[in-house]
Amino acid sequence: MTPEKKKQRRLRNLALLSLLLLAVGGTFAFQAFNQRAINDRLNDVQVNVGGRVHDYYNRETENKDVFVENYGERPIMARIRLSEFLETRQTGEMDFTPLVSGSQRDQLDSWTTWIPSSDNINVRANVGNSDAFNRYSRLTFGWSREGEFAPWYMPTFNRDNLDLMTAAAGHARDYIAGGGATDGVTDGATHPGAGTDAYWSENDEYENGSQGTTWPGVIATHTAAQNLQQQRAPMTIEQWNNLQDYQKIGDF
Repeated sequence: MTPEKKKQRRLRNLALLSLLLLAVGGTFAFQAFNQRAINDRLNDVQVNVGGRVHDYYNRETENKDVFVENYGERPIMARIRLSEFLETRQTGEMDFTPLVSGSQRDQLDSWTTWIPSSDNINVRANVGNSDAFNRYSRLTFGWSREGEFAPWYMPTFNRDNLDLMTAAAGHARDYIAGGGATDGVTDGATHPGAGTDAYWSENDEYENGSQGTTWPGVIATHTAAQNLQQQRAPMTIEQWNNLQDYQKIGDF
């Protein structure tokens, strides 16, 4: 339900911006008696900056996990927009009716942007039809399960920071134009896994290309990695602004 292509474009732009900032060189000059001495200095710093959005989804359980992997050498900031679409058909009817008037399944720009309530990030706000989806689905942000550690995931094999493709697993589909998402083999997925909750565990390994399907990226064996442990629950900007300064410390 999220336009993955747009999400990753933001990640790519951030990565390019970081590289351009790091690649700035300088030219210096000084006056010495009767002559002018020019001292040129070119400094080209090559730093691996890259991130990949992971989208794990399973139709049977209806569980969907979305997070960002930083596979580079520097911190990154990722900005993700969630959009929703729902259509229904009554018994005996032939046509589907969209929940939000004017929205269309095959036009992602017409989908409804998720907007949180100011005091509860898990509840949609009464803004721009966002709350129309409250009765049909529930979104949970962050990771907090009593007695459980942060979930594990399979690192992406695709580390091309110019590639807009998502690491989509299970029934999640990367946004592919035409019939590419219904090829009968990957069903639009671009990453291994069934898309089910807690599919990957500690010490799990996967060799790309070894099981008949070569996923986008390098042919290599990766070991499962763990998401960052959550120290502070996700919150809205308004809730953040109401915190005391000493409370704004930690991994949110």
